[in-house]
Amino acid sequence: MGIRIAQATLALVFAATPPLLHADETYRVSAALAHAGHAFASPVLVVAPGVPATVGMSGDEPYSLTVTVAPAPDGALEIRSDLQSSHGRMAPVMRLAPGKPGIVKVGDLSMTLTASADATP
Repeated sequence: MGIRIAQATLALVFAATPPLLHADETYRVSAALAHAGHAFASPVLVVAPGVPATVGMSGDEPYSLTVTVAPAPDGALEIRSDLQSSHGRMAPVMRLAPGKPGIVKVGDLSMTLTASADATP
């Protein structure tokens, strides 16, 4: 009897655990970068939890974007970012629901980030 209760409890714990908390999970982060209403980059990164990932571009509108995603126990995602561009710099921290965008504007520079569990194998 005690073993069945323990098994049932363990099954409920795993069933109630958000999928974002599994160690082998990766996240897809989509970014939309704009200056004065003009989009200048739309990078997409796939990142492991807690591991910074950086993407950048040289040319007329150079930029470097670093993001780190950390899952929270409630299923939200904490996204730390650092954008350096020819238009300025910002380093916001956002706490977002998976799949829901977050927007930050500093002067004419804006960044929209959306993160979700990566479904690619």
